[in-house]
Amino acid sequence: MPTPLPQRNQASRFRRIWEHAGLYSHILRACLGRVPLRELLRTQFPFVLPDAKTPPMLSIELTNHCNLRCVYCPSPRKLRPQGFMDEVTFARLVEQIRDAHIPRVLLVGNGEATLHPKFAEYARRLRAVTPFLLLTTNWQKVDDALIDTVLKLPFDELDISVDGADAAAYESTRLGGDFARLRHNLERLWQRKQELKARTLVAVRVMLRPSEAARQREVMDYWRPVATVVSPQFVLNFRGDLTDAYAPVVREESRCIMTLKAFDVRWDGSVPLCSYSDIQTGNPLGLVLGNIRDSTLTALWNCPLMRQYRHGHRHRNPAMTPICKGCRGKT
Repeated sequence: MPTPLPQRNQASRFRRIWEHAGLYSHILRACLGRVPLRELLRTQFPFVLPDAKTPPMLSIELTNHCNLRCVYCPSPRKLRPQGFMDEVTFARLVEQIRDAHIPRVLLVGNGEATLHPKFAEYARRLRAVTPFLLLTTNWQKVDDALIDTVLKLPFDELDISVDGADAAAYESTRLGGDFARLRHNLERLWQRKQELKARTLVAVRVMLRPSEAARQREVMDYWRPVATVVSPQFVLNFRGDLTDAYAPVVREESRCIMTLKAFDVRWDGSVPLCSYSDIQTGNPLGLVLGNIRDSTLTALWNCPLMRQYRHGHRHRNPAMTPICKGCRGKT
């Protein structure tokens, strides 16, 4: 019989804040004067506030193509059709972000945003309509122009996802990646940040597995010379097919904050109920609320189904949140 995986309670707010205290304190400082404190509080403790009228935070998938094949990521499986966000969809998105006054926009998703052929242009246009702009990246495909785009726009936060502290650990997990190139790219970024006196928060997020628990501090310390802050990101066995990962604890009585704090927009303009609805429904597309090409972010955020799930989580009524039963992604 396989050895049970060690467990982690993903829905424990205070545990998450404690583990990411350094990162959160830097984000708080970066947001001061631009993002209302109320909206920052909403991303962690939304139940103490009334429902937001528009999305407090928006994640944008410019593409679901990726240059790596990370062993724990669903991207290499190509479960959804692949593509790049086109001009029509992006123009509508920018207009809707401006109209909804969304305070935080994240370029992330099931792919590598910097691969989009119009990445620099799209980043500039987003910068004009939101007070806080973040990029999550594997930081492999990097040149001087990309570094200056990130630092001069500027992006307020750059999240770089890494594994391990040596080539063997990194390259056995991030298939197609080059550990030496990543380290070189980070050193170039850090040097240029000092030259420009750029305020961009460089956050390295280290993906940690149970096998690395005894070396966690050593692994994280390796990245500190090239980052503003280094934080842990634990590899969780959401889909049930990993052996060196943590088992998310499923607590049916816990309330999920996903539908109260954030929205995802995919490269084709579709908007799912949440980031885990594909796992819960067994449909790679998930539970799709609609598309920004024929609706708006504000309308979708306030549609009957979205309001139903928010009400269900707020009032602990599982009958109103049927696809959430047994969800390992509760957060």
